[in-house]
Amino acid sequence: GGLDKSNVTGNWLFIVDLETGRAIYKRELLDSDGASGGAVASGIAAVDTDDDGFLDRVYAPTLRGYLYRVDLRGPGGGGPRLAPAVELADPGGGAPPIQVEVSRVTSDDFRPRVVFKAQPDSETTGPASRAIYHRPSVIFSAALDGHVLAFGTGDREDLWSGDGSRGAFYAFRDDIAADDFDTYYTEADLVAIDSELDGDHPEDLLTDPSLQTK
Repeated sequence: GGLDKSNVTGNWLFIVDLETGRAIYKRELLDSDGASGGAVASGIAAVDTDDDGFLDRVYAPTLRGYLYRVDLRGPGGGGPRLAPAVELADPGGGAPPIQVEVSRVTSDDFRPRVVFKAQPDSETTGPASRAIYHRPSVIFSAALDGHVLAFGTGDREDLWSGDGSRGAFYAFRDDIAADDFDTYYTEADLVAIDSELDGDHPEDLLTDPSLQTK
């Protein structure tokens, strides 16, 4: 990752073997059209969802308002495996790139997928997406027996931006299955609360079964 407001660079996710220092996972964060999903300016969030001492999910937010998830347990429950791969490397000194053999997690079962798009609804003015500058908090909900993601958006690099857009704070439950690479949520799936105008909400917006929201 890295801070790049143009969202051209800084959109790669790496996992490194601490014993060797070698990258064993390297994936570009792309949108559905194959374009950059945005730069990752924050740290990432990692969570052990079943309390077995091993990480199961990684979350990476971007400046284009995408929240990506990588499952470290595949649809069948198995973990990632290293496989031989060939990459181009820059030898330096102006020499042309050379091919090098590496070991990577190459299975598409572990590719990044979008689970949330921080895009304003049709009634909200402003840019088409809300930048995410901080990693999400991953909170276990005993009532849901699952995990809730909470994070804020806004132009942290330019706090005095005059484009009229409003930041937002989101909280939603991530119940997307490991084998579902198509489903994602947006503001349309959530209940909007204006902290200045709305009164108290007696209902539990996360766990009330009568509310068809996330």
